[in-house]
Amino acid sequence: MVACLLGALAGGSKALAQNEGWWPAVFRDTTRVTVINLDVTVTDRAGRPVNGLEKEDFQLFEDGQPVEISHFLAVEGGSTRMATVSGDEDSGETAPVPEPERLLHLVVFFDNSNLTIRGRHRALSRLRELLREDWRPETRATLVSNERALVVRQPFTSKPELLLAALDGLEKVLPGGTRFDIERRGLIEEIEGIVVDVASANLRAEGSGVLAVDFSSGVETEANFLLSQLRLYTEQRQAHVRSTLEILGQLVDSVAGLPGRKAVLYVSDGLDLRPGEALFEGYARHFELLPGTTNIIAPQLETARYDCTKDLLELIARANAGRTTFYTLNSSVHGFGRRNAVESRTGFWSSELASIHENNTRDSLIRLAEDTGGRAARNDLEIDRLFEDVFLDFDNHYSLGYVAGDTEIGAERELEVRVRRPGLELHHRSTLRVKSEEERLEERTLTALGGDLFANPLEIDVEAVAQHPDGKGRFEVSLLVRVPLGRLVLLPGEREHRARIVVFLAARDERGRTSPVVKHLCPVRIPNSEVLVAMGRTAACGIRLSMRGGRQAVAVSVRDELASVDSTVHLVLDVGGVAEEAEAAL
Repeated sequence: MVACLLGALAGGSKALAQNEGWWPAVFRDTTRVTVINLDVTVTDRAGRPVNGLEKEDFQLFEDGQPVEISHFLAVEGGSTRMATVSGDEDSGETAPVPEPERLLHLVVFFDNSNLTIRGRHRALSRLRELLREDWRPETRATLVSNERALVVRQPFTSKPELLLAALDGLEKVLPGGTRFDIERRGLIEEIEGIVVDVASANLRAEGSGVLAVDFSSGVETEANFLLSQLRLYTEQRQAHVRSTLEILGQLVDSVAGLPGRKAVLYVSDGLDLRPGEALFEGYARHFELLPGTTNIIAPQLETARYDCTKDLLELIARANAGRTTFYTLNSSVHGFGRRNAVESRTGFWSSELASIHENNTRDSLIRLAEDTGGRAARNDLEIDRLFEDVFLDFDNHYSLGYVAGDTEIGAERELEVRVRRPGLELHHRSTLRVKSEEERLEERTLTALGGDLFANPLEIDVEAVAQHPDGKGRFEVSLLVRVPLGRLVLLPGEREHRARIVVFLAARDERGRTSPVVKHLCPVRIPNSEVLVAMGRTAACGIRLSMRGGRQAVAVSVRDELASVDSTVHLVLDVGGVAEEAEAAL
C-alpha cells in the first residue's frame, strides 16, 4: 500500500491544530442551504420515455413526508426544456437555474469473475453495435473488468474506437464464472449418491447397484461430511460475492467525483446473495427420512449465516451517495432453461430448487439497478434494449430539486416519487445522502487518480522537487504545491492579509493500490505593506510522501476556503527514477 506522510517543507506551513485559532470568527458562522436534486426517468409500460410532464405532475417524499419541489428541470430529446427555481413566496417570482453541463460518464464493467464465455460473447456483440450506431458526442466512456481486482482496460475516452479496441482485448481473457456452477453440480451429485428412503431403510448407492446392507452409521457419517462440504462451498461463495461487491464499491468511489451523469453498464451472470439456500433446502429434504440422524438442519438458519443482502444495500447506498446509476445485464438469462434440465436429470435438483438459485442471482442485479435509478435486463428483449436505455435516459429525464430541512449532512434519506398520471413507470434512486465539502473534495481527489479530469481555476502547479531512498525499500518524495496569490481571496486584517487553502492528496501505484486521502491545511499570511508586491507571487505548500518505487499516479486538490473555489490536478511520477510527466488529458 502506498503510504502518505505529510510534513512542512516551506516556512509558514504549520500543522492544522496549531492554526485553527487565527481563523476569524465571522467566517465560522455561516448559513448553508442544501438543495437535493433527484433525477427521475419516466417511461410508459413499453419502456419508452415520456416527455411533456410539468412540475405539478410530480409528488416528492423524503422519509415518507411530502416536500415541496422548488427546482424543476426537464431534458427531452437531449435538450433542456425548462429550468426554474422557487423565488420569493410573496412575489411569486421564479429565477432561472443555470443549465447543467450535458456530460455522460459511462463505465462499461464486465464482471469476468461472474461471467461465462457464452454470456460475455453475446454482450460484447451487442455493445459493439451500440458504440458504432448510438454513440453520443457528450459521452466519455471507460472499460473496466473484474479479475478478482478492478482492472482498467481503457481509461475514460471520448473516442469509441478506443473502447472497441479494448473490447477486442477483453475477449481474449478467459472468464471465471463457471467455477461455482461446477462445484455446485458436484455437490448435487454427491448428495444424490446417498439413498435414504422408507422402503430400503439406510442403503448406499454404489455404481449401478445398491448394497443390501444396513449402512445406517455410514450414511450418517457421509451425510455429516457432505454438510461440512456444503458449508465450506457456501462460505467460499459468500466471500466471492462480498469481494465482487467491494470491487464494485471501489469503482463507485473512483467515479463519484466526476461531473455530469454517471452510469455503470454492469455485465454479469448475477451475484448469489443467499449462497447455498437451494442446496441447504434440498439437503434437508433429502435426509429428512434418515432415522436418528443429527443431520436434520434448519435451511433458513443456515442460509441466514451467509446472506449478502446487507452488503448489496451498502453498495447501493455508496452508489446513490455518489450519484452513480447502474444498468445491469444478466448475460445468463438465455441459458437458464438449459442449465435447469442438466441439473434436474437425476431428480434431486428440482425446478423449484433451481428457481431459488436463479432468483437469488437475478434479484441482485434487479435491485442494484432499480434502487440506483437504472434499468435491469430480465429477458432477451430487455437485454437487446438495455444498451439503448443508457443513452435514452441521458437524453430524457426530469430533475426534481428541494431544499433539505434540518437533517444533518451525511444522513441517508429515503426518497419516493409519485406521478399523477396513470400507467407510467418511474425510475429513480431509493436513497440519497448529502456529502460534506470535505467528503466531496476527498472523492474528487480519488477520481482524479484516473486522469486529468477536472478544471484548474486556481492555476495550481504541483512539482516533485526531490526523492530519496529511505533505506527501507521505499522512497521519500517531496512535492511542492504552488498557488498564485493573485488567484486567492485575501482577508484584510490589522497587520496582515490572510488566506486559507486546504490541500487534499492521494496516490495510486501500478497495481492499483491506493492511499487514503490526506488533508493538509496551508494558511497564508502576507504583511499589509507587501500585499501589492505579493500579488505577482505564489504561495507554496510542501508535502512529503513515502512511496514504493515505480510508476505512481498522484492527485492533488486545493480549495480556497474564502472563495469556495476548487482546483484538481493529476501527476504521474516515476518513483526511483528521474522521469516525471504530466498526464495528458484523455
